[in-house]
Amino acid sequence: MGARVGEKRNDLWVWTAVIEERDGIGWMDFEVGGRDEAALLRLLERLPDAESCSSNAYGAYGCLPVNKHRVGKGGAVNRNDGLHSVLSGKLNGLVRSAKGYSKTDGMLTLSIALVWLMLG
Repeated sequence: MGARVGEKRNDLWVWTAVIEERDGIGWMDFEVGGRDEAALLRLLERLPDAESCSSNAYGAYGCLPVNKHRVGKGGAVNRNDGLHSVLSGKLNGLVRSAKGYSKTDGMLTLSIALVWLMLG
């Protein structure tokens, strides 16, 4: 079976942020939505101002301040990728072609929040 296309396709993306404090204590936040700048901006509204931020080179990150934004692998980008790996291991809904999950953004958000609490 190939990927679903057309109006039944329900693409959801999980945007995550790992916030690191100087004393080593940090926290995380996430947003479920499309793979667009609007979903990223909803996440950014909840985050504190940061001295710097790291990401990959995906186009939606163009809205981040150029003087604070570092593009590349390493540091926070790797920690965020590790977080994605943990979430994929805990939630069937984040694994491609899985059948054991609800395809609504509300249920995915609640499921991720539960994993967040367990990781906390």
